[in-house]
Amino acid sequence: MESGTVIPAIDLNDLLANHQELSESIIRKIKPLYEFGKYLKYGQYPFFMEGIDAYHQKVLATINLILEIDIKAVVDIDYNHIVKLKRLLYSIATSVPFVPNISKLSNKIEVSRPYLIKALNILEKSQLIKQLHKSNKGISYLSKPEKIYLNNTNLIHTLAGGNPEKGNLRETFFLNQVSVRHDVKLPPAGDFFVEEKFIFEIGGKNKTAKQLSGQKNYFIVKDELEMGAGHSIPLWMFGFLY
Repeated sequence: MESGTVIPAIDLNDLLANHQELSESIIRKIKPLYEFGKYLKYGQYPFFMEGIDAYHQKVLATINLILEIDIKAVVDIDYNHIVKLKRLLYSIATSVPFVPNISKLSNKIEVSRPYLIKALNILEKSQLIKQLHKSNKGISYLSKPEKIYLNNTNLIHTLAGGNPEKGNLRETFFLNQVSVRHDVKLPPAGDFFVEEKFIFEIGGKNKTAKQLSGQKNYFIVKDELEMGAGHSIPLWMFGFLY
C-alpha cells in the first residue's frame, strides 16, 4: 500500500517446493526483512496510512471498543469480567506463547469453566485471539485450547509494549497468516501442523531440525533470514499466502 508494489499471492505448496526461487523474485522488488519488521509493529490495520505515531493508541482504542461495546452487545457480561479479559489479553501478549490452565484461569477470573471457554470463543470471533487445538476431531464448542495467541503481532506490540517476546511474535505471525486459508493444529512434535500434512517448527535463523528428528514433511521456518535453502524457509515469506 505504501509503495504500490504488486507481488502475486503464493500457493502454500508452491512456497514449500520453490521458496528459494520465489524469494529471489521478491527480493528484487523489496527489502523483505526491513518491511517485515515494520509489518510486525504496525502493518496489520490501515491506521498506519494516517501515520504511525498514534498507531498503537488507535489499536488499543479498537480493542477497548470490541470488549466494552461490541461483545456486550451479544453476550451478557459484566464490567468486572471485561476488566479480567483485558488482563487475559495482556497475559497472552507477554507469554512464550500462552498455554492455558482453564481451571486455574476460570478461578482467577471468577467464572465457570464453560463460561470462560465461551468467552475465549467470542474473543476469537472478535479477531482478538486465536486458539490452537490438537485436532479438529471431536472438538466441541466447549473444548479447551492447547495454546492461545493474540490474533496478530500488532496486538502484541500494543499490549506488551516495547519488548515483546520474540518467539511469541514469530509463532503469532505464522498462525495469523497460514490459518487464513489452511487448517492449523498443534502437532505431537514441532509448533504447527498444517492440513494434517506439514509440520512447521518456528525459530530464529540458527534454529535446527533437532526437535523434528524422525518426522516427515517438516520445515524449519526461520526469522531474520532473507533467503532459505532446502527445508529452511524465511518466516517473512508466509506473509504472501493471500
